[in-house]
Amino acid sequence: MEKSSSKLRVLAICQYFPPDMGGSATRAYNVAKGLMLNNCKVVVIAAFPHYPIGKIPKEYRWKALKIEFVDGIKVIRTFVPPLPSEGLVRRAIMFASFSISSLFALPLVKNFDVIWAANPNLLSMFPAMIYGVLKRRPIALNVDDLWPEFLYTPSIKENSLIMKIAGFIAKLAYLKANLITPISHGYVNVICEKYGVSQEKVHVIRAGVDLNKFGVANSYLVSDENTFTVLYIGAFSVAYDFDQVLLAAKTLENVNGIEFVLQGEGELTNYVKTRAKELRLKNLNVNDKIVSREEVAKLLSSADALILPLRDLGMPYLGISSKLYEYQAAAKPILCCSSGQPGRYVSETNSGIVIKPGDYKALAKSILYLRENYKVAEKLGVSGRQYVENNLSIEKIGLQMKRVFQFNVYSQKNLLGLKDEIDVYDKARVTVGTGEIEEFDKIIFSNVIRRREIDLISSELQAVKPERILDLGCGGGWLSKVLVSNKCEVVGIDINRSLVMSARRTAPTGDFIVGDCMNLPFRDKSFDAIAGIAILHHLNTYRALSECYRIATEGSLLLFMEPNKLNPVSALGRKMFPLETHTKREKPLSSYELIESITKASLVIKEIRHVFPFSFGLARLFRRSRFPEILVPIISISEMLLEKLPLIKHLSSTFFVVAIRN
Repeated sequence: MEKSSSKLRVLAICQYFPPDMGGSATRAYNVAKGLMLNNCKVVVIAAFPHYPIGKIPKEYRWKALKIEFVDGIKVIRTFVPPLPSEGLVRRAIMFASFSISSLFALPLVKNFDVIWAANPNLLSMFPAMIYGVLKRRPIALNVDDLWPEFLYTPSIKENSLIMKIAGFIAKLAYLKANLITPISHGYVNVICEKYGVSQEKVHVIRAGVDLNKFGVANSYLVSDENTFTVLYIGAFSVAYDFDQVLLAAKTLENVNGIEFVLQGEGELTNYVKTRAKELRLKNLNVNDKIVSREEVAKLLSSADALILPLRDLGMPYLGISSKLYEYQAAAKPILCCSSGQPGRYVSETNSGIVIKPGDYKALAKSILYLRENYKVAEKLGVSGRQYVENNLSIEKIGLQMKRVFQFNVYSQKNLLGLKDEIDVYDKARVTVGTGEIEEFDKIIFSNVIRRREIDLISSELQAVKPERILDLGCGGGWLSKVLVSNKCEVVGIDINRSLVMSARRTAPTGDFIVGDCMNLPFRDKSFDAIAGIAILHHLNTYRALSECYRIATEGSLLLFMEPNKLNPVSALGRKMFPLETHTKREKPLSSYELIESITKASLVIKEIRHVFPFSFGLARLFRRSRFPEILVPIISISEMLLEKLPLIKHLSSTFFVVAIRN
């Protein structure tokens, strides 16, 4: 979990929220809880519990809104009529009702930094836009399913009037959002190519799973003497092909010890019950009862195999149901009836068997295979559990969402004082591939200055071999690229969004966020090394170093390179020939000022080295012309000799500081 000196405050707007069933409610809860676990403050505006059958509990009736807490999350529930989610008209009434009633909470929500329009798809954007305008806050739009694409059927064509209207709504929502957070990589191309959305504002954050609720059974009970239970649990919605399950059950009706359980409720409940009776299935139970999340977890743990019977929509399925992650968390093998992303995901994580949608014979055959090969079934279940533990816990997806919010819609209040820095570096030219900001010549800067900086930093890091290092003020990512090569986890932070985007391209294995280096959004003692090149003189030095002290573990190494205020060449150059990247607030430091700030921040100075007596001046002088490359070795040797002379070295252009956090 991450902790920062100032909490990120998130307002989530979601019609569906537990105890509502379905993936949208689960997704909304997981993100809200994950953000809270990462030290964010979250307030949820949700509809009265109603999905899928429209039965609203007594305590909400005849009220405009109700405030409650769900697992520590503040939830403001607002009115919707008691209608089941069946048919286009009833759904439209529910959506419109929530869009209006969600505004009842306006007087109750005051301070927040970002709005997350969680669900329903696209339509949650409209109340979010009203909150965004009135509160002057950015909006992140969640995408659980692709609408209107998901609605295409033989009776509803893509070029029909209703689809054209839906397409217009989709384009408006996507373009108005400051940020888009789809649950699947399969959605990205459609959102960007069809609706003209910049790929930079689309960030895939998967649904995740609460591993504390969805645990592993004590043992995997499968034998010839035990009943082999195949379970589906969730909404009985049109997205699922229950005929495939029913026909598979019919195929296996004469096989002893196999039981099918369909648990849930929804618009297809009556159809499933009627069809099961028609087929006279004695090995299948339909339990049309909505149960709590805790009961869902128990049922998953008690089953032997879990089924996801997605309907064949005539095109590859681009989304991934949150149900899959809960199945994996239960450490049970998955029978995934799907083409597209869900099937690919199950195959890649080696957590189940992929079956063609509608092929009930293949489903029956796969069930028999798992029953007869319990070691294979157990291996598939363990593999799925390990994957979600390593990648998809709600803590991890909450952290991803938090970083995306900070990167794209970081609180403007915190950044107003740094507007000059942001504006200047917005215009900086960054070399593709290297991450270098173009402000010096190519020969001296690359072969003398940068090479020496890399050697100095690498030699210090090799001695301590840190596991996690922060690139403070990462710029275009040149240093992060070097740090990544040292085989450690690299996190970069910079105030400028365009530079962070460059850093992500330069060092793709690093993790980069937009943020204020004087208010670092990281938990205490979370890095064992910190490096920063020419960053402290842009900041309140003591404040930045105090934050470095807070996030560094005991014994951590801190490396900084800073311009020397006493270097006459640099001082004259700043005055007479300022670079495009010089800002009003930056102030080069003297050795006394630097030592005072480091000591005051409770850091211990191991070494301060004075480097580069004249090479920076030459690099600036020859930025418009080509310096003779043959002279590079002479410059390098001359500088190293001058650095040993007592008076000359104190006038060098740069300090190399090595400090320790005790």
